[in-house]
Amino acid sequence: MGDIGQTDGKMVWDLRQVYAEIVGLALRRTAEAQFNKNIQEYYSALMDLYVNVAHKIHKEERKRLKANKDIKTFTDLNKDFLITANLNKSTFQGQDNGSERMNSLLLQLATMHKLILDLMDGAGMFGEDIFEQA
Repeated sequence: MGDIGQTDGKMVWDLRQVYAEIVGLALRRTAEAQFNKNIQEYYSALMDLYVNVAHKIHKEERKRLKANKDIKTFTDLNKDFLITANLNKSTFQGQDNGSERMNSLLLQLATMHKLILDLMDGAGMFGEDIFEQA
């Protein structure tokens, strides 16, 4: 197979690096959509991020559910968002930017976003926090 990506017969890039790049791009896409208040893109980016990290955060989410049965899972938050989005289709599609409806959808997405980031952190996906070690 040629020498692309290889040095002395060893792979320079391994799957961990590719995975980190994929997750990094998903995080950037999510942040951009959030900043631009593009509800459709924000939702799409969050779903892509969730799909890419679900296998890493699944144990963390189960652990939290055992500790507190009343917390909402990502699936619960997603169902709630879809109900609200279906009731406000024109806002979801960006055709009606009524601030109350738009803020409601953005708040739900931000809650989903925060949960994903919290679960990623709990699963150690951001590495060790050097500030908490002190």
